[in-house]
Amino acid sequence: MTTTFGDRMALEEAIQSCSISVRTLQKKMHNKNEDMDVVAKEVSRLVRLRKELHDWTEKEDKLQKEMTPETIVEDKLQKEMTREIIDEDEPVKLADELEQRSAMLESRVALMNDGLTTIEMDVMRMERTKRALRYLEEHKTTGEGSKDAVFKSEDEPKTVMNAKKSRRRNNKVKEDVKTKGAIVDSEADSNAVDKLIVQLEAERRKVVEANEETESFKNSLTRLSNENSVVVAKLTAELNVERVKADQALQKSLEVQKVEEEFRQVQAKLEQDVAKIQQEKADIVAKLTMELEAVQQTIQQGRQSRSIATSELEKAVGLLTEKNAELMRKLATAEETARTVCDEFQDKLQAAEDATKAASIKAEDFQKELLKIQNVRETRETHLGKLWKTIEDLQLANKRMTKKSASIEADAKAMRAEAEGTIAKYTSLTNKANTYAAELKSATVELEASKAKVVTLEAKVQELATELNVSRQDVVTSNERLQTMEKELMTAKLAVKTLTIELDTLRTSKMEAKNSNDRIESLEKKLELTKQVKNKLMVEEKKAQAVAKAAIADKEQVARKMNEMKATVVQLKLECDKATAQASESNVQLKKVTMDLKTRSTEAKKLKSQYDNLVSQRTTAADQLQDMRGVAATNEEMLKKSRASLLEANVELKEARANTLKWKNSAQAAKTLMNAKIADFESARKQLKKARAEATSSSLARSQVSLSLEAKKKRLAQTKQELATVRAELARAREAIVADRKQLGETHEAHVAQLSDSFEQEIATLESQVQSYSMALVILLPLVIAVVVFALVQLVPFSFDK
Repeated sequence: MTTTFGDRMALEEAIQSCSISVRTLQKKMHNKNEDMDVVAKEVSRLVRLRKELHDWTEKEDKLQKEMTPETIVEDKLQKEMTREIIDEDEPVKLADELEQRSAMLESRVALMNDGLTTIEMDVMRMERTKRALRYLEEHKTTGEGSKDAVFKSEDEPKTVMNAKKSRRRNNKVKEDVKTKGAIVDSEADSNAVDKLIVQLEAERRKVVEANEETESFKNSLTRLSNENSVVVAKLTAELNVERVKADQALQKSLEVQKVEEEFRQVQAKLEQDVAKIQQEKADIVAKLTMELEAVQQTIQQGRQSRSIATSELEKAVGLLTEKNAELMRKLATAEETARTVCDEFQDKLQAAEDATKAASIKAEDFQKELLKIQNVRETRETHLGKLWKTIEDLQLANKRMTKKSASIEADAKAMRAEAEGTIAKYTSLTNKANTYAAELKSATVELEASKAKVVTLEAKVQELATELNVSRQDVVTSNERLQTMEKELMTAKLAVKTLTIELDTLRTSKMEAKNSNDRIESLEKKLELTKQVKNKLMVEEKKAQAVAKAAIADKEQVARKMNEMKATVVQLKLECDKATAQASESNVQLKKVTMDLKTRSTEAKKLKSQYDNLVSQRTTAADQLQDMRGVAATNEEMLKKSRASLLEANVELKEARANTLKWKNSAQAAKTLMNAKIADFESARKQLKKARAEATSSSLARSQVSLSLEAKKKRLAQTKQELATVRAELARAREAIVADRKQLGETHEAHVAQLSDSFEQEIATLESQVQSYSMALVILLPLVIAVVVFALVQLVPFSFDK
């Protein structure tokens, strides 16, 4: 169904206004100031608006299924905050309206009790009048004195007569007066009988009024009970919906709190891990700085002493490699722990989302169970409504039977009048049938004459068609002759053209061959022949032109004949159309006349059957009158039963008033609960805001951790640079060692030159020492180079990992 409102709030306001208008119209109906059509329109409009509200709820349920749990909580909070202002005073207003209705019901029940007492008094009076009538029927010839005494005993105060009565009831009363006047034959008792008849009319009117009042009271009671049941059902439904909403909100708030606690725990773990990593990095940096200082000291000492420097350098390189390996391991473990913590946090978030989805599914199942319970309640209420409807149907049947008794008598009179009218119609129809038969005969004669005309016209048309075909064939043959003559003319023209060409050639040959007489003679012969041919061709051309002129004249004559034939054909067609139109009109008139005859004959048969039915209905009406008298007696018993049911309804109304008070108290309690739940919702909203702020702070902390990692990377780069400087210094030290070695060699050579003979033994020893030193250097240098290469090989994958 398509919605006519853009917002649900507007739709709910329209439903409230429509329900208020329906209530006012129902009150007016109770006061007999409004028609049922207006009430029906308003009720249909209210039903349509409620269907639209149902469509809105279905759409909102679909949107809620598609939305995430956080957005659902926020939307519900906003909607409830907006609805608080509108829906705060609704339960109190409903309770006040229920109290007013209960008071109105009590007043109406009191009025109905008074009306029942008056009805009982009227019934007693009716019974007395019936006894008096029976007494009069039994004792027709008794004196006037005894009857006057009876009438004096019957003269009691009467109620005020109502002005709104139908014509059928007045006719019925008049017929009863006539029948009862026929019973009293004597002229002396006519005045007394008239008085009794007037009293009977008044009593019957009172009984009818009492019946109408009881029915109106019963209808009002049923309406009020239905309204009370509807209001109670609405209140219960609203309370159930509010309870379900509150439970859902509590569950969602608990789930949000759990998620927040888990988030806090994960955040604390992350902070602890970050603090540990920072401490480890600080320790490593301090150790590296200390080690670098130690390396620098060892380098300075190595300059002083070669052997000590080399050993310390080897130890420093080994320690550096080990510590770099430890740093790599610690960084890898820290990254793995951070990844595992992030994965655990994501898994927990997914678990929380799954829990929210499961809670929403449970809430939907709970709503389905509530709908089933409401359907069971509605079925029970429908059973009670059916019982009330059966009671109302019995009362309506009683009314219908009373109305039928009056309508049957009126129908009997109407049927008599109709029978007389049908007899008059039958006579008029017979006269009309005779006139139509005469018209039929004249129409048949005209038809036969028109058919003869049509036959003659058709013969003329056929003759003209044959003449047309002959003329068309002549035209075709003349066209063929013209075409052949045109072809012959074309060939003659071509021959003339060829001859002219030959003449030109001959003239040129004349100028060129003047001396050739033989040729000239032959040419003259040819010229004569051509002249003869020319003459023949000219004659043939003249003949062809004459033939063409004759063909053109024939063509014009044929065209004239064709036009004349067409004009005659058109005239014949018009005459045929006129004849066919006249024939069709005459056929239509014949059909109309036959149909009228058939209808009149059927109407005559129907009137005879209706007359027979009226006679049978008159007999059945008398039987139904007797049956209706028995029904009137049963109606009196039904009135007594209705009084008992009204007393029971009074008791039920008191119980309903007590229930309304209970519902009022429960509505106030629900209002307090709603205020408390609104406060809970506000606190949950604040907690959500806090959780979001904490999430932002955690994201900031994460960014800080990433920044610290980048700073550590920068520090590692600095350490690499420092290692490069250390390597450069080592290379310098090596060069210095080589330079010292050269200097030592030169000094040794100088000592050898100076101390030539005396120190030969010392030179030999020194040479042996030099050889030993050179061997040691040869052994140590590849070892140092291998250590440096090993360190470089270990630093290169570390840089690739970074």
